[in-house]
Amino acid sequence: AEPYAEGVAFAIGEGGREFLRASLLHFTEGRALQGASVSQLLRLAQALGLWPLVQRIRAERVSGCLSGLHLAFANFKAAQSRRRRRSSSASMHVIRDSGGRILNIIYDPSKSLTIGLHGRVRLKLLITRRMEEDPAQATALLIEHGLERVRLRYATVAELLALAW
Repeated sequence: AEPYAEGVAFAIGEGGREFLRASLLHFTEGRALQGASVSQLLRLAQALGLWPLVQRIRAERVSGCLSGLHLAFANFKAAQSRRRRRSSSASMHVIRDSGGRILNIIYDPSKSLTIGLHGRVRLKLLITRRMEEDPAQATALLIEHGLERVRLRYATVAELLALAW
């Protein structure tokens, strides 16, 4: 077993990190460990006398033979990552005519839409023209939807789509 040393950090995997975090939550309050780095978790584990658990997590990861609880946390993190990838890669619903031309796009802020460089330039131009038609109404709408701070020149595709909506 490796002794603890200040500044030590080693790979324990997402499942191991979550397993250690869940174990440490019995000694801390609320969301104190949400987003904590591995080195912070290791330091806290040492302070609370959970260093043998850290060694076990590391040994299981190195050997590839995870305990039931460790495997459950690893599977949980893998499923969470799959859900995130699936939800972020889902595209908006596009309505097309019989010729394949786009008639309408149903806006959904949680979904993506690939528009390419030319689509991005064209969308910026359309937004600029629309804002110049009635600046007062455009400003009111931007403030209402929390988009008043978006700078059109540096806007991401997600921000451009929100502005267009």
